[in-house]
Amino acid sequence: MALPPKEDISLKRTLGPVMVTCYGLGTIIGAGIYVLLGSVAGLSR
Repeated sequence: MALPPKEDISLKRTLGPVMVTCYGLGTIIGAGIYVLLGSVAGLSR
């Protein structure tokens, strides 16, 4: 199997510091919601 010719492929930065911060905060809040739901489900038994 022949490899394709090597091209100069570069990636652009599309996420800035504000977007990365918002992504991190959303992840933390989302995880907190799952923990809260698990706690409530454990108490309802």
